[in-house]
Amino acid sequence: MRAIFVSILIVFTLCGCGHPSIQREDLESLAGSGPLNNSRLATDICGQPATMMGGPDPKNPLTALPRAKLLTWSPTNETEGAATAHVTGTGVLREWPNETVLGPCEGVIAFNYRSLRIDNGRAVVRQTQFTKGPFLVRANR
Repeated sequence: MRAIFVSILIVFTLCGCGHPSIQREDLESLAGSGPLNNSRLATDICGQPATMMGGPDPKNPLTALPRAKLLTWSPTNETEGAATAHVTGTGVLREWPNETVLGPCEGVIAFNYRSLRIDNGRAVVRQTQFTKGPFLVRANR
């Protein structure tokens, strides 16, 4: 009996059954990556030209993602949905060879997402990506 239970547990663990498709932390990381990788969104949030938005530490903003906290989360199914998040960080203007720290920036963004399990040849990993947005809802200046 014990061997059957262990076998079933191993099968469910390997196929990912019984695990939620997406975690809150996955969406918060995705939301933080939005203004990091999108200069237009970073400019809108900061209210001045910015190449990117880094972590909240103004002494070294390039070492972390902007901090994001989910405000709303509306899954449409197991792998897709919509969310809004409050994002805080530090605006950075990168014009080679200089980097100018612009100061603290924060705002609320909205986006749609998709999260899929993908076999990369070595392991099955979860990939979460924007399907719509991110869009600025409100900048807190």
